[in-house]
Amino acid sequence: MKKYFAVLVALLVIVIGSSKLVNAQSSASKPNIVFFLADDMGLGDTSAYQDLSGNSDAYQLDTPNMERLATMGLRFIDAHSGAAVCTPTRLSLMTGTHSFRSPIKQRTSFVNQDNIASLLPGKRNTFAHMLRDSGYGTYGVGKWHIGLQADYAANTVFDGPLQAGFDHYTGTPGNFPGDQGIVVDDKMMGYDASFNLVDFDSPDAILWVPASVDNNGVITGNPAITEQIQQTNLDAAKAYLAAHVATRSNDPFLLYYASHANHTPFIGSATLDGVTVDGHTKACGYLDVPTTTDASGDIIPTGSDYGDVGLSNHWIPYLQTDTSGNVTQHGPGERFECVDENDIALGKLLDFLENTDDPRNPGHKLIANTLVVFTSDNGSDIKSEPSVGALPQSSNGVITDISGKKATQEEGGTRVPFIAAWAGQIAAGQTTDALIGLNDIYATVAEIVGHDLSATEALDSESALSALTGTATGDFRGSRLVYKNRHRLIIRDGDLKLIAEDPDYNSNGSDRFDGDLDFADLTATRLFDLSTDLSESNNLINDSSYAATRDSLLATLQSYVDQGFSRTGAAPVSNGQNFQGGGSVLDVANYLYYGDGSEFEPDVLTLNAPSFIYLDGDSPQRISEAWIVQGNGAVTMTGTAAGIDDGTVYELRGGSLVSTTKTFLVNDGASLRVNGGDVDLTGQKLRLNKADGSIEFGRGSIIADQIAFEDLNGSTAGEKTLRFLAGVDGGTLTLTSSNPLDFGAAHDPLNDYVDFESGWTGEILSVADASYFQSLWNGGKLRVDGQTGTALPADLSDYFSFADAGNGFYTMTMVEESSALVLGDVNLDGVVDFLDISPFIAVLSGGGFQGEADCDENGAVDFLDISSFIAILSGSGS
Repeated sequence: MKKYFAVLVALLVIVIGSSKLVNAQSSASKPNIVFFLADDMGLGDTSAYQDLSGNSDAYQLDTPNMERLATMGLRFIDAHSGAAVCTPTRLSLMTGTHSFRSPIKQRTSFVNQDNIASLLPGKRNTFAHMLRDSGYGTYGVGKWHIGLQADYAANTVFDGPLQAGFDHYTGTPGNFPGDQGIVVDDKMMGYDASFNLVDFDSPDAILWVPASVDNNGVITGNPAITEQIQQTNLDAAKAYLAAHVATRSNDPFLLYYASHANHTPFIGSATLDGVTVDGHTKACGYLDVPTTTDASGDIIPTGSDYGDVGLSNHWIPYLQTDTSGNVTQHGPGERFECVDENDIALGKLLDFLENTDDPRNPGHKLIANTLVVFTSDNGSDIKSEPSVGALPQSSNGVITDISGKKATQEEGGTRVPFIAAWAGQIAAGQTTDALIGLNDIYATVAEIVGHDLSATEALDSESALSALTGTATGDFRGSRLVYKNRHRLIIRDGDLKLIAEDPDYNSNGSDRFDGDLDFADLTATRLFDLSTDLSESNNLINDSSYAATRDSLLATLQSYVDQGFSRTGAAPVSNGQNFQGGGSVLDVANYLYYGDGSEFEPDVLTLNAPSFIYLDGDSPQRISEAWIVQGNGAVTMTGTAAGIDDGTVYELRGGSLVSTTKTFLVNDGASLRVNGGDVDLTGQKLRLNKADGSIEFGRGSIIADQIAFEDLNGSTAGEKTLRFLAGVDGGTLTLTSSNPLDFGAAHDPLNDYVDFESGWTGEILSVADASYFQSLWNGGKLRVDGQTGTALPADLSDYFSFADAGNGFYTMTMVEESSALVLGDVNLDGVVDFLDISPFIAVLSGGGFQGEADCDENGAVDFLDISSFIAILSGSGS
C-alpha cells in the first residue's frame, strides 16, 4: 500500500504540476474546502451533540474529533440530507438540486445503486466542476454511489468521478456487497495479497469478495478487504493533499471524503493510521445492550434506551453468544467501531491541516484558511433513539425524541449532524437552528468563491453563508427546503412540515421501473408542527385551523416539481429526466446536449453501459454511438431523417417511439430492438441502410409502410437482418405497402434477409398475401433459424399459415409445430447418407448435438445410433 501511494504522489506531482495555474492574487483568499460525508449517521451517533440528545455517557459513543470540530465552529440542529437514503442525497449534494430531480425517479427512490450507468443528469455541473473552474484542485475519495459507466474487462471507467468534476478520485463504486473493485481516476483497481492496489485484471489481484454478515452472524467474503478500505481512503486523501501543496502552491483545493462508515456490514478496521478502532462509549465501556430471546431462541435487543429494535436489519448478526448462550458481543459495539473510523479519519485530516504550512499564506497552517464540513448522507440505520438523537423543544426545552431512522419519512430519516468550521469566518463553539439541506452546499460554496450561478445550475440550492457566519438564523432561505423518502416529498416552512405522496406510484412494477413515479398531482398526507411535536405523533392534516397552511405548502411543493426549479434566478431547463448516463439524449424540449448544444456528443455515453428513457421527449436528429433502453414515455423523433446510427442500440421495452418524418433509418451497424411498447411509423419506411444493422422484434407492435433493405452508393457490404424472436409473448408487425419487405436493387443479395426463430408466436399484418411471401421464400429472403427456404426440405406453408384479416389485410403466423424436418440432405452435399445425421440432430436440437452423431458411442455413425438419439431427445437416457 505504501509503495502504491508513493507512486501515486509521484504521478500527481507530474500531472498536477503541469496544470495551468490561476492567478495567485485572485485565488489567495479562497478557502480550501474539506467536505466529509459520513454514511448512515444520526445526531445521537456523535458525542458532539450529546448535550442536546441527552444520552448518558454509558450509551453515548465517544467521538472526540467530531467534538473537536464542533468547538472550532458551528453545529446545525436542523440540517437535512436530500433524502432518507444514500444515492439521491449524493445526487442532490453534487448538483444542488432536489433529490427527486433525478434521471430516473424510480432508481433514486427505491434502489440504492452500485454498478450502473451514471445517474448524474448529463453534463450538468457538479459543485466539483464549479470549484475546478474557479481554480481549485478537486480531489475525492471513498464511496461514489451515483453510478458509473465502466468496462471491467478493460479496467476502464468511462463515466465516473472524473467526468463529475474531480481531478483525481480513489474509492469504491458503491456499497461493500456490490462493489467490483476500487476506482482510481479512470481505472478499475484491485488489491494484491499485501493490499497494494493493482490493475483489476492483474495476476496479482486477489478475488474481490467484500465481506458481509448473514442472518446467522457468519462473516462471508473477505473481511480483510472491507477492513482495508477506510485506510485506502485516508492514504489517498493525504496523498492528494500532499501532492497539491507541493505542486499547486497558488491554488486552493477541495477534498471530498465520502466514508463508507457506518454503512453495513459493520466490519471496521482494527487500526486506522496506527490508531486502535474500538468504538467505546464515553464511559469507556463496550456498549452492553440488554437482550432476551424470542420463541425460536433468537436474540432480541431490548431496553428503554434502545427501544424496540426488533429482529430485522443489522442487529442480530452482531449479537454473538458463547456455547452457554451468554452474549459475548453486542450489535452497537460493531456499529460504533465503524463510526469511530469516521472520527479517527476526521481527526487525521484535521491533524494534516493543522500541521501543514499554507503555501498561499506564509507563516500560517492550512487550517487557518480551510472550510471543514462534517455531515452524513442520511439518518441512522438503527431503530434506536439514542442513535437517531433527540433535541430540546424550542417552547420549553424538554428533551423529545426524534422519530424514525434511515429510509423513513420521519425526521430521523434525514436530520443529520452538520458541523462547519472556518477560522476567522465562522464563530467557534456555536449552535444554530437554521434550516439547511445538503442541496445548499453548491450555492453556499459558490458564494464563498465568488462564482455567480447561472440559470441552469444549482436549481434548488440556497446559499447558507449568512447562516454559517452568524448573520442569519432560520430565515436565510429564499425558498422552502424540500427533502424526500421514496415516493414521498417533504417540504418545510420553519417548524411546519408537510408530507405529500405521489398517488400513482407502483412499487411493485417490473424492476420498479413502471414510469408511474413522476410526483405529479401530489396528495398531502401528513402535517406536523415540529416546534411542539418533534416526535411527529400529532398529524394536523385534517385540522381545519391548518387548512390554509396545508394547501399553501402543497401548492408550493407542486410548483417546485412542475416548474423544474425552486431557486430565485434559476430557469426551467431540462434536468436530464429522460436519460440515465452522461447526457440528455432526449430532452423534454429538444435534442440538445449539455456541450455546445449543436449535436449529440457521446464522450461519456458509450456502448458499454445503457441509458434509460422514462419520460416524454423529442429528438430532431439521429442518435449515434449510444445504447438506449426505453422503458416508458412517448419519444418523438423529428427532423429530416430520424433514426439511429453508428452502432447505436435502441431497445424499446415500453412506452412509444414515433417518427414524424418520411423515413426511419437504422444505419451502419445500428440495432432497433422492440421487446415491448409501440413503434409508430405510419406511412413511413423503416430502412435498414448502409452497413451491418438489424431489427429484432419480440413483443409489442411496429407499424410502418414497409421495411426496406438498402445500401447507399451501390455498396453491398455488410449484413442487414429483420429477426423475429421466439420465447416471448409475440408482437404484431403491421406493414401497409403492397411491397412490405422491399429488397430492391441497392442491397446485399446474399446477406440481407428476414429470419424467424422457431416458435415465434407473433404475427405480420400486411396487404400482401401468401404468394408474395412465397416469392421471398423461394428467393432465399425468408429464413427459419438462419436457414434459407431453398435449403430447408419443405415449403413456406410447412412453416407459416395465412388468414384473411379483412379490409384487404392478411395475417402471417408461424405454425405451432412443424413436421417439415425429415431426414434428408441436411448437410446439402447432394447425397442423403450417414453424414446427414449430425446436422439433422443439430437442426432438431438447436445445435446442442452437432458433431455428436455417434450417439451410442460405438465408434461408428450408423442406424444403431437412432435409438440412442431418440432417447436423448426424449430425455429417457442415452
